[in-house]
Amino acid sequence: MLTILLSSILAGAVVAVLYFTLDIDTVVEASQVEKKEEFFAEPFEIMANLNLKETTRDFVKASVVISSTNEEFIEESKKYHYQMNDIIVSFINSKTLEDFRNFENREKLSEELVEKIEEKLNLDVENVYFTNLMLQ
Repeated sequence: MLTILLSSILAGAVVAVLYFTLDIDTVVEASQVEKKEEFFAEPFEIMANLNLKETTRDFVKASVVISSTNEEFIEESKKYHYQMNDIIVSFINSKTLEDFRNFENREKLSEELVEKIEEKLNLDVENVYFTNLMLQ
């Protein structure tokens, strides 16, 4: 009984603190932020060896989708399709199986790949999605 009473008091205190310290203008501004529309390149179907520096037989089979908030990206991605494919394969070749094993690493890999594509092709890339991923 005492535990329930203390839990109720603690929960009430947390609600009170949040109520009096929460800046309602910030909440309104955050809710009014528009999500940018994304434009997608055709998916890349990739099968590549991992970690070419080692003598392993690990490989990745992946579907990779690249997006941008720039509408012209769709046409640009068609123009640079083969270069983008090469960048993705080279990128995967430099990684290990462990790099792909957990979700947090995959998010970092996506960010790295965005940077590589932007750097090498001077394209405005918003995100890279691994929509299908098989590791072996």
